[in-house]
This record gives sequence, structure tokens and C-alpha cells, in this order.
Amino acid sequence: MEIGNNKKSNTVLLSVFIVSALFIVFVANYIIHDKTEKLKEDKYHIAAKEMQEQTRVLIDEKRNATLSIAMAMASGGTLKEAILKNKPEMIDLHNFSLELRKNTDFKNVWFQVITDKGVSFKRSWVKKRDDLLLKARIDIAQMLKNPKIMSVISISKFDMTFRTMVPIYDQKRFIGIFEVITHFNSIAKKLVKKGIEPVMLVDKRYKEQLIKPFTKLFVGEYYVANLNANKEKMRFLANKTVEYFINSDKKYHVAVNDFITMYKLPDIQGNPMGYFILFKPIGNIKIDEIKSFKQTIIFFSVVAVILLGILVFYISNKRYVDAMAKQNLELEELNKKLSNKNIELNIQEKKTADILNSQPYIMILTNGSHIVEANSEFFKFFEQYKTVEEFRKEHECICDFFEPVDEEDYVYQKEIDGLTWLNLVLKNRDKDFKVAMKKNGKLLHFLIKANETKLVEEGDKFIIMNFVDISNEVNAMAQIRQKDKLLYQQSKMAAMGEMIGNIAHQWRQPLSAISTAASGMKIQKEFGNLSDKIFFETTDKIVEITQHLSKTIDDFRNFFKTDKEKAKFNLKSVIEKDLVLLEAIFKNNDILLIKELDDNIVIDGYENELTQALLNIVNNAKDIVKEKPLSEDKFIFINTFLEGDNAIVSIKDNGGGIPDDIIDKIFEPYFTTKHQSQGTGIGLYMTRQIIVDNMHGSIEVENDSYEYNGKEYKGAKFTITLPTS
Repeated sequence: MEIGNNKKSNTVLLSVFIVSALFIVFVANYIIHDKTEKLKEDKYHIAAKEMQEQTRVLIDEKRNATLSIAMAMASGGTLKEAILKNKPEMIDLHNFSLELRKNTDFKNVWFQVITDKGVSFKRSWVKKRDDLLLKARIDIAQMLKNPKIMSVISISKFDMTFRTMVPIYDQKRFIGIFEVITHFNSIAKKLVKKGIEPVMLVDKRYKEQLIKPFTKLFVGEYYVANLNANKEKMRFLANKTVEYFINSDKKYHVAVNDFITMYKLPDIQGNPMGYFILFKPIGNIKIDEIKSFKQTIIFFSVVAVILLGILVFYISNKRYVDAMAKQNLELEELNKKLSNKNIELNIQEKKTADILNSQPYIMILTNGSHIVEANSEFFKFFEQYKTVEEFRKEHECICDFFEPVDEEDYVYQKEIDGLTWLNLVLKNRDKDFKVAMKKNGKLLHFLIKANETKLVEEGDKFIIMNFVDISNEVNAMAQIRQKDKLLYQQSKMAAMGEMIGNIAHQWRQPLSAISTAASGMKIQKEFGNLSDKIFFETTDKIVEITQHLSKTIDDFRNFFKTDKEKAKFNLKSVIEKDLVLLEAIFKNNDILLIKELDDNIVIDGYENELTQALLNIVNNAKDIVKEKPLSEDKFIFINTFLEGDNAIVSIKDNGGGIPDDIIDKIFEPYFTTKHQSQGTGIGLYMTRQIIVDNMHGSIEVENDSYEYNGKEYKGAKFTITLPTS
């Protein structure tokens, strides 16, 4: 009877276990489905908003850039002069458009100059001119009535474009309009770089207006405004229909492989003009926390089922009291062993604490999620806390105190590229990571290192973090960088003095020619011999010379521009531009320049900084050889060639060379052989800084003896090595 009751009891317990387990699984599945769908929806809403915001920012940037070009061109003297003299040949809008296409992101830019009568004065894309635009375009009529800057996005017979018009004034008199028209292709390319495939559509009510579509692409009745539109995405839109997306109330759509959202572009009245259908690979939208949430729920569900099973097992086996008693004895034995283990662990913890406290820098012991132990230096820095427990009540991580520092090797975020900051340091132990933390309002800098260890045999792994105070070294480096910045500024000022002298030499002959021409006209006028032909020929010559002077100013002004970003440039072009700046000086001092320049060497670096570095060397060579007697030859040689993956620039002269006792000092700051009024001693120092630190190259100097045209010469030879990639 007792056996039967036990069997019946066990059956009931088993049934309760099965029902309870199924209930736990049902609840877990419900929570997972409900919560994950909400998390996924939130993620997709954020992703759609980010994609739309990126598109809006790029449109605003393009609109502002188009306006900047229009305003800059409208204020130019040549443009005004061409309108006033009715000489459209004075302005070359077509070549200016080609230059923009070659050197900027503006690949399809159109320009038009319109007179104050509404007549086309000149276009960049066709030779057609003198046609009346006033009746065909309402915006021009409004502009002529009330001249002011207009910048809009509109649909023409060619395309959807950014159209900017800026009034042109001669002093205060309105004389015409400068118009810039740009396209959406550059925006589409930038979106692709951000991982977004755009299909830019124009509303179908403009289809009849687009009689000469620029891209010749359509999806149904919707014109495609970007040339690089993905053909696969266009076919998808055609099959799904554009109306499905533009009439939908959803913020986003999810296809098999793509996440899709839309940015609507309104016209001036707020009506739909364009639709940017934005595609992004669905795999690029991170949903790691959703997976983590699922795993957590599954884990706790499994644990709950296991605990339930243990409980059922315990109840069903209650009759085996003797066996349990034996187990209790075994547990007591295990408790004794555990107690001994705890004693051993306490001893080890004391040893660990002694080791930590003996270090002169901050050390913490962490299990990866929170701080377990810290040394006395830690509490000296965080004076407001007395124990680790007090610290952990307010902060999960020491990283809460990291200050942002905009340098590559500084860590100030809890998570970087999908890794926690701690795992990032562990994975890159050979790299020196730094953090910055404030104490009493002062920013201190620390070098951090991490190592995994076990405190006891077969124990859990811990991570030891070292924070070494390097504030003095960081501040010293900052002072050095500030000093170099001042030296660089001094070098620029010295170079500016050189350039002003060069301007004087460049301008002397053209100014003399202008003076002679004007004086000749005056004399002929006084004697009644000034014919219209001579008058116009002379004035045209004066205009030609003044344009040359204006170009000279542009050449010298470009020298002083500051490079903000690295860019690829042709090495020969840079050297040729440098030599133009010194052309007059060479000619006036009978200096012969011999060049052998490779046409195809391309450098990735800072063009204007390299310009200054090369000018410093060439100027020094010029100053040496111009002191030679008039009867002697004066040479400067410049050669460029490739050597493996490096570009080599060789500059030498026949000035006799640098004395052996100072040749090793010429790159030191403030070292100069010139009189104080002629040199600062920072030109070659900054040259070395630019080549080595900024361009990651090298520079060497030696005295070289060589033969040229059957004669022996000796002079200084500078060899610059620059990486080409």
C-alpha cells in the first residue's frame, strides 16, 4: 500500500513538474517575442531617423557650398568688367566648371551670367547667348525687380538641381546676376560611402517638364536624379511601385536583405518635389542587445526548470533520509575543506593587498564587470571613498571618471568598436593606451596596462589594471608642440618676408611696361598723334599686364594657405609652382635652374607645407650662389625620381658646399650662418619638421662634387625621401 502511495505521489509530482515547466517555457517565449519586437522596432526607428538626418545634412552642405561659389564669383572684378564692357570672352565659365570637376566634389556644375535686362550674357554648358530669359523664368523677373540672393532646389527641363542666383553690383549699381546650378550626384556618392544606397526620385507631376532629362533614368513615371542609382534597387522599386513607399505611413520598411526608409524633399510651397528612397543592408543595423536579452531569458528559464526539477527530485526522494544523512556528513566534510580553502584565500588576499599597496601607481583588481580590490594609491586619488564597496555603490566602473581627449590613443568611452574599453586594452597589450581623469579640477593623464591572472590554483581569472601617472610627460610634450607651433609661425613670417621681396621682383618689369605705355600715349596725345588703333592696342596691353600682375598675387597668396587635411597631389606641379614664385629672383641674379622632374609622381600629404619646405631649401641655395662673382656660373639642380615605394627629391647647387664643422647643425632651431637681419635660423629646422613629422619622410644633406658641361663643381646637396602611399 505504501509502495502504491509513493508511486501515485511520484506521478502527481511528475505531472506538476511537466505542467510547471511548460508554463515557464510559455511565459519565457511570450516575454521574448513581446520585448524583442519592441526593441527591434526602437532600433529601426533610430536607424531610419539617422539615415534621414544624414541625407538632410548633406543637402544643406551642398546648398551652402553652391551659395559660397556663387557669392565668391559674383564679387570678382573680372566678371563685373566683362559685363560693363560687354565682353563675354573675358570670362571662361566652361574651364572654371572643368577645374571644379577636376579638383573638388562638384562634378557637374553649370554657370550662367545674366544681364540686368534679363538677357543671357554667357553660359558654361553651351555657347548660346543673348537670348531673353525674362519671360521664360519667373524667378529672374523677381530677381530683376528685387535683387537679392536666391538659393532653391528646383526642377528644370534637364534635372532636379540646386539653383543659386546672386546679384552682381558695380559699387552700388545692380548690373546683372550670377547663377550656379549643381546636381545631386555628389550627395548620392557621399551617402554610398556611408553605407546607404539612395535612389533619388522626382515627383511624377514634373515628368512632362523634364524634356531633356540629364540621367535619362526613370522608375515608372518618376525621374531618377542620381547617375549612380543602383540598378537592382531601381528594379525593386519598379516591382514594388514607388507609390507603395510614398503613400505609406510607415517610417521604415524591411525587405529580405535591406532596411528601407525615405526622405521627402518639399518645394517652396511645401508640396512633394522629390523622394530619396534610402536602402541600407539589414545586417549593418546592430541588434546585439536583442540577442543578449533572448539569451538571458532562455538562461533564467533553463535555471528555473532545473531548480524545479531539483525540488521535485528532493520531495520525491524524501524517504531516503539515511542517504541524505550520509550526504550531510559528506557536506560537513566539504564545508571543512571549504573553510580551509577560505583561510588559504584570505591569506592570499592579504598577500595580494600587500603587493597592490606596495606599487607607486594606481592598481585595481577586477573580474571584468566590477572592481574587486584596489590599492592605497587608488584611494589617494579617489579621496571621497574609503572602501571598494563605497565606490561600487555609486560607480560600476572607474571608466565613469574618464575625460574625453581628442587623441587616437586615449580611451574615454565605455564601449569602442563593439568591445568594452577593458577588452580593447586586453586585446591590444602591445599598444600604449591612455586615459585622462580630473582631480581637484586638474586634468591628469595615465598610461594603462591590463593583465589576466589567477589568485589561487584552479580559481577564477581576474584582471589587474595599472594606471601610471604620466601627466608630467604629457604636459612636457604639449609644451614642445606649442614651441614647434611658434617656430612654424616664425618660419611662415620669415617666408612671408621672402615672398614680399619676390613680389617686388616679379612686379618691377610689368609696372615699368605699364608706365612706359601710359607715358607714350600721353606724349602722342599732346602731339595729336594718338589714333584710336594705338589707344586701344595700348590699353589692351595694359589690361593684359594687370591681369598678369593679378595672377602673380594669386600665385603668392596660394603659398600662404594652410593645409587642413591630407590630399593627393602631383609632385612636379608643386615644384613648378614653387619655381614660378622665384622666377624673377633667379633671372635678376643670373641663376640658371636645371630641372629633371618625373611627371607621374603622386604624394599623399600636405601640399602647402611641402611647398614651404622646398622653398626654404631653394631659397638657401639661391642666397649662396647669387653671391658668386658675375663671371662665374650659378646653378641650382632639382631632380625627382621614384625609388621603390618612395619619391626622391634632390636639390643641389654649385655654391661651394657647407663647412664641415656646421653641416651637422643646420637642422637645429635658431642655427644660422646669416646675419641676424637676414635669417632667423628656423627655416631648415621647420623644413625637417614638415618632412619628417608631418610627411613621414626623411631629409639628408651632404657636400657633393660633380661634373656638368665638362666642368667640376661643388655644392650642398639635399635629398628628400617621401612615401608615395
